[in-house]
Amino acid sequence: MITLELERVIRCPVQAVWDFFSDFEAMPSWQPEFRELVQQTPGPVGVGTVFRYRRKVPFGEQRGTMEITEWDPPRRLGFSAEPGPVLPRGSWTFTSDDATTRVVDHLDAELQGPLRLLSPILRRQFAQEGSRHLDEAVRRLEAASAAAKDT
Repeated sequence: MITLELERVIRCPVQAVWDFFSDFEAMPSWQPEFRELVQQTPGPVGVGTVFRYRRKVPFGEQRGTMEITEWDPPRRLGFSAEPGPVLPRGSWTFTSDDATTRVVDHLDAELQGPLRLLSPILRRQFAQEGSRHLDEAVRRLEAASAAAKDT
């Protein structure tokens, strides 16, 4: 099992941060490993909502489903994904003061079969990938917030 926790502070209100992170179908725009996320269950997004995904992996493409496991706007959002040699369960927690929002990105990734032997390498890769994703989220959210203040 790989467990990671990453944090960033975003100069943006919590509702804007929640809206960004909870828009799963837009995730490929800031997490480029995802080629597609499409909602499969009807109705509004919440606990139990399932998305079908396509994700770039080192030797091709992985397809699977992602399910919302926690939905507490605008404080906490959790998900799990399957199938695959890596079974991730993750969450984003948002805390806010008047001007900033702290995002805590938590990941538990269960490695299947021979991938367990690669745990140290994969942990480093997941940490780098997660950091890139959070940095891109910060960049986009802060740019949007600055643009809104200028108008």
